[in-house]
Amino acid sequence: MDKTNRRIVIAVVLTIIVLIMVGIGDKILPYIFIAHPSSGMLTGPISESINNANIKSCFPPTAGWDHYYTFTNFFCGPNAATPGTTFIPNDHHLPVLSVSTCNTSNGTSLVTGIQIKEACLVNDSNIVCVATNCGINLATATRLMNTSSGSPQDLTPYYQVVVFFKKASAGNLTTIYLNWMYTNN
Repeated sequence: MDKTNRRIVIAVVLTIIVLIMVGIGDKILPYIFIAHPSSGMLTGPISESINNANIKSCFPPTAGWDHYYTFTNFFCGPNAATPGTTFIPNDHHLPVLSVSTCNTSNGTSLVTGIQIKEACLVNDSNIVCVATNCGINLATATRLMNTSSGSPQDLTPYYQVVVFFKKASAGNLTTIYLNWMYTNN
């Protein structure tokens, strides 16, 4: 069995493990992202979050969403090139991006909302916004990505994640942990 086939077999086995873990329940979610070959974790310093005074989003400050952190890494769509070091490659060309603040390091009191948007669009009509859906106050969001290859006229296969949160719920936390995973569904 050559190196490529071994990688495919490993990816399939890990995917099966992930599917079994999903069936166990939402509390296992932080570990799902770690077990997948196209996944990782990003951190955002709370001290660098921005006061949510006027940004247009699904999480208005009038509803208590008083801060947000925009992750500076861009996620690549399934056919996008990786143009620089701040872009997270999608080597397996997977069409779905899942991100989650459901990480035990975020504790149980931090209230978060996640926005996944196309990085180059001011008005992304397919924006995904999710809040509080992993059994505690944290969130998981999933977005089907554009299959464009990213020509200069169409720079839409890159995605950016913004985590909105209620500052009072952060307590003594200094960092927001974001798990990410490229997947097929």
